[in-house]
Amino acid sequence: MREMKRFLKDEEGNVLIMFAGSMILIAFFLGILIDVSMIYMDNNAMQNLLQIIREERFTHQDTIRYSDNPAVETYKIARESALENGFDGEIKVYFKEDMPEIDRSFRSYKVKILLRKESPFYFGRIFGLDTIALGAGLDGGESYGDGSLDVIWYPPMNASGYNGSYLGNMAEAGYIYDSFDDTPPGGW
Repeated sequence: MREMKRFLKDEEGNVLIMFAGSMILIAFFLGILIDVSMIYMDNNAMQNLLQIIREERFTHQDTIRYSDNPAVETYKIARESALENGFDGEIKVYFKEDMPEIDRSFRSYKVKILLRKESPFYFGRIFGLDTIALGAGLDGGESYGDGSLDVIWYPPMNASGYNGSYLGNMAEAGYIYDSFDDTPPGGW
């Protein structure tokens, strides 16, 4: 008992113990801060890439407009922009065009581009966290022609032949077409 009282009254080295304990907490919070900031950086890079893809789509809108398969053309433009900007994740393009039955004086389509990427943890690996899935999306579309005298070009193929989703990654040049997957998460 006497030893315990003496130990509690003796303050030599207590500051060192408190300093060591606080350094462990500071290192823990710095590690979490670094992981979260890296995740936000990856997410912001995907958002910036989507803006570049939007600009490319506007730049090449006539290519999309007059293509025999505008959905594939949109996918190619998006994938090419992603490759040029170093994206190494997955890209999915949803395309939907409604073909008017009688009045062919206008044309309208919708596009949704989704990017998905695995962002690594650095400090989180200590706790068994390896990666986290990040996603970002972009909505768009185009409508043109509105008068009864407008002459609008339509692809030879019916829109049901290219409506749907196109999934691909940056490592492989092809894509997977799914005609039944025509409603993106969150809808149009």
